[in-house]
Amino acid sequence: MFVISISQGKGGVGKTTTAISLGAALIECGKRVLIVDLDPQEHVQISFNSSNGHETKFGMDDVLLDNIPISKAIRKSNINGLFFITSGKRIIIAEQYLPIHKNYYTILKQNLSDISVFFDFVIIDCPPLLGALTMNAIVTADMVIIPTLPDAYSLVAVGRTIKWITQIQRKFNPGMQYRVLVTMYNKGITAHSLIYEKLTNILSGQMFHTVISTNTKLRESQIAGVPIINYAPNAVSAEQYRMVAKEVLDHVQSESKLREAY
Repeated sequence: MFVISISQGKGGVGKTTTAISLGAALIECGKRVLIVDLDPQEHVQISFNSSNGHETKFGMDDVLLDNIPISKAIRKSNINGLFFITSGKRIIIAEQYLPIHKNYYTILKQNLSDISVFFDFVIIDCPPLLGALTMNAIVTADMVIIPTLPDAYSLVAVGRTIKWITQIQRKFNPGMQYRVLVTMYNKGITAHSLIYEKLTNILSGQMFHTVISTNTKLRESQIAGVPIINYAPNAVSAEQYRMVAKEVLDHVQSESKLREAY
């Protein structure tokens, strides 16, 4: 099982869209995928047109606060092979409650280990707050994806996020790697090109080669509650998320070969 955490210390940069779209693209490659929502806004649930009103299953708040087995919180999406866990209404309480426990930053990792044989990939959608929940996600991750808009404010947020992530990496998860993904990119806007060039110069080894362009079909898919891969398979953004999935799979394969060599 390969764990991807999607984190940024700024909202509105495409974290949930990336989680859902990447998950659907990996499904196309024959993988079984679980998406875990840790964001109080519960955007993953909205993205699958799922409502708590008619479901009795648990959320991540029940797992973290009440020690409910994580397997009981897993829900089927409308895409075959793609599963998800909602954050739950009390997830913000978990943010405040977790730090009172010893080694609280490993609680999510321990829970995910119980279901590791069932999934090829787990994708964790983190809240914009760089707190206890996100720390759990970073400690658990094999890779952290940092989505960012191509603007000056996001550039500052990326730097802050990377600094925080690398501190956790050094102390708790040295094998973890991170990659920056530029979203909502418009090549016709000069500022976007300048920001992308600056990011590439600074973080050349930690950037996805693929960028996610602005696309009306991507917005429509969010309203429809269907991943862009399934809503508009031929859309530019659908193909771009397939390319992101390929970059992830290439990374996993190269890491596997490296481990085998040793």
